[in-house]
Amino acid sequence: MKREKIMKRKQAILLLILSYCFCFSIYAQYPIIPKPQEIKLGSDQFTFSINHQIECNSTDTILLKNLNQWIKNSAILKVQANKMVQTKISLLWVGPKKWSMFLNKLQLNKNFDPGIEGYVIWIEKNSIMVLAQSNQGLFYGFQSLKQLFKAEQIPCGIIYDKPQFSIRAWQDDISRGPIPTLNQLKKEIEVLSHYKLNYFTLYTENVFKYITHPGIAPADGITAQEIKELKQFAKEHYVTLIANQQSFGHMEKLLKVRGYEDLGEANHILSPSNERTYELLKNFYAEQNEAYGGEYFQINADETFGLGSGINKPLADSLGMGGLYSLHINRVNQLLQKHQKKIIMWSDIISHYPEIIPQISKDITLIPWAYHSEESFVLMLQNIAQSGFTFWVAPGINNWLNLYPNVEVFKENIHNLIRDGYHLGAKGVLNTSWDDDGFALFGNNWQGFIWGADISWNVPQKNENSLLRWTNFQKNFDVQFWEAPIEQELNKIYKLHRTRQLNLLRNEVLFEPIFPLHESYISQEKKTELHNQLEQIISSINFLESSKPASLLGKESINYILLSLHLAKLSASKNLLRIAYADWKKNMLSSVDILNRIKEFDQEINHVKNEFTNLYIQENRNYWLKENINKLELLRKRVLQIPYYFEIEPSQTNSWKGREYKFTRSISTQKKVFTWGKNPISIHSPEYKKPIWSRQNLHLTSAHMDAGEWKFIRQDSFIFHKAIGAIKHINLKPSSYHPSYQAGGRLALCDGKIGSSHDLRSGFWQGYSGSDLLIDLEFEKASSIQYFEMGFYQNTPSWVILPKQIEIYLSENGTDYQIFQVLKHEIPLNSDQVIKHSFVHKFVKKKIKFIRVKAVYAGPLPEKHPGAGSPSMMFADEIILR
Repeated sequence: MKREKIMKRKQAILLLILSYCFCFSIYAQYPIIPKPQEIKLGSDQFTFSINHQIECNSTDTILLKNLNQWIKNSAILKVQANKMVQTKISLLWVGPKKWSMFLNKLQLNKNFDPGIEGYVIWIEKNSIMVLAQSNQGLFYGFQSLKQLFKAEQIPCGIIYDKPQFSIRAWQDDISRGPIPTLNQLKKEIEVLSHYKLNYFTLYTENVFKYITHPGIAPADGITAQEIKELKQFAKEHYVTLIANQQSFGHMEKLLKVRGYEDLGEANHILSPSNERTYELLKNFYAEQNEAYGGEYFQINADETFGLGSGINKPLADSLGMGGLYSLHINRVNQLLQKHQKKIIMWSDIISHYPEIIPQISKDITLIPWAYHSEESFVLMLQNIAQSGFTFWVAPGINNWLNLYPNVEVFKENIHNLIRDGYHLGAKGVLNTSWDDDGFALFGNNWQGFIWGADISWNVPQKNENSLLRWTNFQKNFDVQFWEAPIEQELNKIYKLHRTRQLNLLRNEVLFEPIFPLHESYISQEKKTELHNQLEQIISSINFLESSKPASLLGKESINYILLSLHLAKLSASKNLLRIAYADWKKNMLSSVDILNRIKEFDQEINHVKNEFTNLYIQENRNYWLKENINKLELLRKRVLQIPYYFEIEPSQTNSWKGREYKFTRSISTQKKVFTWGKNPISIHSPEYKKPIWSRQNLHLTSAHMDAGEWKFIRQDSFIFHKAIGAIKHINLKPSSYHPSYQAGGRLALCDGKIGSSHDLRSGFWQGYSGSDLLIDLEFEKASSIQYFEMGFYQNTPSWVILPKQIEIYLSENGTDYQIFQVLKHEIPLNSDQVIKHSFVHKFVKKKIKFIRVKAVYAGPLPEKHPGAGSPSMMFADEIILR
């Protein structure tokens, strides 16, 4: 027994020693981003003496200038006042022919081939030597040298480093809102080239100021002269600009410009059947080529859903969808070959129409993109990898539609997509940002792009621990970017994205209307969670306000994160105001308490608005600032209207008098007035004092007046028909994806409220998925029916499809139903239009007591859809019987 205890103790000690060695081998590395390929650590430390010598034989004058500035302003902080020791830092360009011999002489690995971008750093106690075969390699070695000096100590050792991807690109979306200043774009290049990214593209729809088409770009657009200046600056940092012009879909802004409307199909696609399309693109390409130069041209050509559904239908019928798409791509390729350009383009359409693959030139580089978190992207990439085309991969930093990028998603997306792409033969990486709603600021994007730089330079092995890689990256990010221990606190902020019920870092949650009060918004569980999250947000704000990042960029970035947190705080406060209003309606809270909260919110949003404006103009031209400020102003207005808010509550059933409509009470006790039909509201409109009765369709304009001002005006329309409140049973529960999809509960499809195709979340639509929808209606007695109508919504790109058909069944006893009528439609699934379609049937006058309506589910999303195979959704509107 004693011997067994001794053996177990020895095993435990051995495991402890092994784990210590493992941790040391993992974490006792140089804190360099991107992670170097090979590190051999020594046992001593480098000392930078006040008595030092700097040597550099590079012919790069910019590098020499930056080296001198760094020694003078930064490296000097590492100096130890020991005049007896002499130290030396050397940056040496060694030609390829002498490389092996030179390394062999230094007793380094002579077989290491750095290529044009790689380097070796040899660190001894009194010297550091940076070696490369090119000025670019020396530039990257210098970036790593600067990072070494940010560590507390610099262990002796050797670094052998070179990239695994030769193309490590990033994209800034400049077409969905803010247009960066030239200085901001230079800043991106300066910072991200430090982390060894080497290609840069500006996603462009309508913001390049073409001389041949002067009416397209906004006044604050990018000029060719600015691109030329940016190109020279990029060259000095070993970054190549990639020309970029959306050339097929996503052209809705251009197609709204007078004189260009006829070039479009489905409101956002350039038409291949119009020869003016190619005259337009010919001019675009000529001007961009003259400004950008370079080897590649990004034509994008993604998400052309709706192609062939309108003016190009004859071509689609004869060539097929794949043939029509490839026809356009080949025409574009011919235009760009005249400028010796290699096309790069998104591959989503080709992935859905593989028949395109043999129809287009193999000179084109395809870019499969994915922005979600996934353990493996191999299945997604395999077809492109086996197609014979050169391909890159495009992850994303998940900044779009978020107050702060979704780090929880992008850390896995970037790691796994780049890893799987590399092992399947991808030749490049294009890490993307998108500004879908125009509210994102670039100052929050650094980490996502730098993480992409780390992974694309040193690609993970197939079985590498991604969590360990991310954890180590965060430690290095603290050293290099923040120069302070910040990341541990930021992890708490990143986790806010996990709270799907709250989504306090989502733009849509901040800006969505306060009313109606969906039950899930005002539950006790939601209230508790909101208070907890608000407490965490305030704690993080206090921490960051007192934090002291040493780096200038870190200090700037803290302000952007603080803005995001203050916006999230506004979102939480708005949601808590909802709950407070609900408590007031139940007489659980005083109106004074709510008014005080509204006052605090108003003060906070004014502060946030000013801070947003300040940070916006640091990065961007004035274009789109007004749109963003208007969003904040609308949010403020909605909160200030809370005391004046009231609703029109109709009775759930009809009576001999018609239908009753009541005005709910409001916090403000000032009078409410209303008017009928199209009559405008005025001070002479009647005051609401008692319920309104009507046996007709009713349109009410009602308002709250306070101190002679209209504080809240609402318009409500109600359809009067026999089916009001007649729903007895529905076989499905509405989707829980968003509370508005439940549209007021079981009777919502017979409540007299009509949904608009412009507002799917109005609370008038009910969303269903995965099965046929059966609705049983019952009347008190058999009623004479002559007319049936039911509305549905279709937006195929948003996964919402009309039912295949509507079937009407009748019954005399409510149990045995016989089919009476089938209503069909001819609207194609691939239509890109937002459609509200009403199924209508006129009866020969018929007495009915029981009626069943069956909406036949259209099935999963079709094969060519981006979400092919996933369940589609069916959105239903009012059932009208007369």
